[in-house]
Amino acid sequence: TNLDWRSFLHNDEVNAVVLGEDFATEMERMFEQDLKSAVEVDTTQWEARGPTMRFKEWGARIWEYWL
Repeated sequence: TNLDWRSFLHNDEVNAVVLGEDFATEMERMFEQDLKSAVEVDTTQWEARGPTMRFKEWGARIWEYWL
């Protein structure tokens, strides 16, 4: 469950516990793959983002409740 009000009130989220070494190994492999394709963004880069990106972020916030 995400620890936010939308998750608690609207999404009817469920937690699951999966036991199994094969499953854990696959999750670790997928996580490592995600790390390889991730791009670090530092404070300087974040503050230097352009007006188009800032506008998109603003627009996404309008829909945040329903996302």
